[in-house]
Amino acid sequence: MKRSGQGTLHERVAIRFGTTLTANIICRIAGFFSNIAIARGLGVGSFGDLNFLVASFAGFTALIDMGASSAFYTFLSQKRRSRNFLLSYALWLTIQFIAIASAITWILPNSWVHEIWLNHSRENIFLAFIASFFMTQAWGSVSQLGEARRKTVWVQTFEVIQSVTHFILVCTVTYLGRMSLRVVLGLWIFEYSCISVILAPKLIAHNLDSSILHLEKTATILKDYLTYCRPLAVLGIFTFIYRFADRWLLQRFGGSIQQGYFSIAIQFSNVCLIATGSLIRIFWKEIAEAYQAKDYQRVQRFYSQVARGLYAFAAWSSCLLIPYAGSILGLTVGLTYLGATVSFALYLLYPVHNSLGQVEGTFFQAVGDTKTITKISVWTLIISLPATYFLLADRSALVPGLGLGSLGLVLKMVILQAGSVIWTALIIARMNRWKFQEMYQVYILAFFLSVAWICKVFATGFLSHFPSVASPLICMATGVTLYLALSFLSIYMRPELLGVDLEELSKALGGLRNAFRTREV
Repeated sequence: MKRSGQGTLHERVAIRFGTTLTANIICRIAGFFSNIAIARGLGVGSFGDLNFLVASFAGFTALIDMGASSAFYTFLSQKRRSRNFLLSYALWLTIQFIAIASAITWILPNSWVHEIWLNHSRENIFLAFIASFFMTQAWGSVSQLGEARRKTVWVQTFEVIQSVTHFILVCTVTYLGRMSLRVVLGLWIFEYSCISVILAPKLIAHNLDSSILHLEKTATILKDYLTYCRPLAVLGIFTFIYRFADRWLLQRFGGSIQQGYFSIAIQFSNVCLIATGSLIRIFWKEIAEAYQAKDYQRVQRFYSQVARGLYAFAAWSSCLLIPYAGSILGLTVGLTYLGATVSFALYLLYPVHNSLGQVEGTFFQAVGDTKTITKISVWTLIISLPATYFLLADRSALVPGLGLGSLGLVLKMVILQAGSVIWTALIIARMNRWKFQEMYQVYILAFFLSVAWICKVFATGFLSHFPSVASPLICMATGVTLYLALSFLSIYMRPELLGVDLEELSKALGGLRNAFRTREV
């Protein structure tokens, strides 16, 4: 399992993960403060409108993409491809852009536009589409080109450049008093178009195999895509309904304020997915390659360790924040967002099982089993839509609901996510004849959550004897420090919490240290 000059698989993965994790931490810090500035500058309502417009196109992208992006990355991860293969996918992206842009600008009648985007202007809708396209489709494809050839350092360097640049530009716009919805969308378009155009040519060259130029015919490429994407095309329809309906119903029944509450909860909870975002592309690449080589033992071991490790990290980071939900909102985005406290605290549980959900979905796509993940996802989405309506609809609606606003949407997402993840884990275990070992989810989450609350109660009680220093910030800092100390000590004494033993943990840490000394993996 060695590659010349590169070390073992464990070391190579650890180095790439360390590089990605380091870059992600920088990106998340810069992005966090950028979003705080945007949330404060726009206010709750406009911040909700911004996120509604961008999120609406996440649904449209899933509808029109039909799984082609997943197929593209899976095929690239297996081996280098011909120029014809890359050109075919570039053409597909162009068709997507033209189709949606044409629909927004002149095909859809005004009445449809106003009903779909709830009276937002065509100009704002069009800008939101372009921003969404460059952030997800354009840059997403470029980063796939990099990760498929293990050019992690290149991809993450440009991610850091974009995040830091965005933070500087947002601060500049805030200082000049020019913060607006259109300005924020314009910044995203400028930043992601620049890094995509600069990096794409180099990564395309690294993915080309000139020796197969005449062996990959368009008809063969199309057949491979159709085989892979046929089940995902159905999933794309349901994913579109799910993603768009959630945000549309919240905007329709809750309004921009509730949309803003929900959006700020997402911004904070994304911090808990740093490790997942850092490892998921690496996981995809390694599983696809191992499965192609029929190394099923490596597939099982890598899947088990990644799933458990990412779940533990997400649970640890979520539980760190949950007891201080109200204080965090008040100290960062301001008192106007305190109405989101309960939604925020509950939504912090979402990344815990979402980390596993990403691992499971990626596993199915990496091994090419798109039929099974489609069936699971479709049934989940069928349950999701009526649940969303019932929790969000007004009590006075034709079909009355509970009118819970952002809290209702969060409740649905957390409960449905957990159920779907456990169900999918059982299916993966049965299909591969693995032993079902998912009880770790219960005790890991319960352990970290208990430690977090105990630390908060102890810190608050102790500092209550010193009223001159017992501010919310000091209480939170003390509780967090205690939590960090106790949780790290627990992981050191019981590394099985992360699904590894002491020797494997030592190797992983060694690989992470090498990440700071390695320029190219």
